[in-house]
Amino acid sequence: MIITDYHIHSQQELFDIIRTTHLAGDKKLFPFHNSKISIQTMSWHDVVPTQTFVLNDQLRTIHKIHTQMLDKNINVFNMDGFLSYRTDAPDSIFVFTPAIIEVIDGQPLVIDGQHRITYTADNNLTFKALVIENIDRSVYPYQLPLAGGWAAVKRFENTLPAGFIRKQRRYATPEQNKFFFREYPFPGIIKLMRQHSGTGESR
Repeated sequence: MIITDYHIHSQQELFDIIRTTHLAGDKKLFPFHNSKISIQTMSWHDVVPTQTFVLNDQLRTIHKIHTQMLDKNINVFNMDGFLSYRTDAPDSIFVFTPAIIEVIDGQPLVIDGQHRITYTADNNLTFKALVIENIDRSVYPYQLPLAGGWAAVKRFENTLPAGFIRKQRRYATPEQNKFFFREYPFPGIIKLMRQHSGTGESR
């Protein structure tokens, strides 16, 4: 993967996108409209994972993005805004954002960016995260904190075993959990491409 074109978006643009994020189940519900939003420098042990796995091929993709952008004097883990970019593979625009953290019942949950945070942990790096606080209980995310924390996260090469449980979910039915999924209106694909399949990173 080679980045062929890119654009750095401002913090204000990032915050505006978060303010206008809606729920998948209702485009009129904006869970962060009245929330406190900030950029904070963190490390992996400051946050709580919500996903039971990471994939090594996605960590390698993050390494390519990180090193190619460093060659352009841009540290993707130290952005107050976000990066949009094109590659030499598909004709799509991708987006690399700060990890998105929602503080739920006092716990900073990783809602988006667990692979990015894992990469920083592997390389002894800190990262800037987008932290969202004061979220109304009626629109809590479907993700729950992973029992066992980071020690419970398993690593696989590029696929998950059949029947592997990806997350512990807050709501009783698949329909309820899908309803509370956050639809971020970023100008591109927020998920990382998987080199083997073309599918994206699970949040």
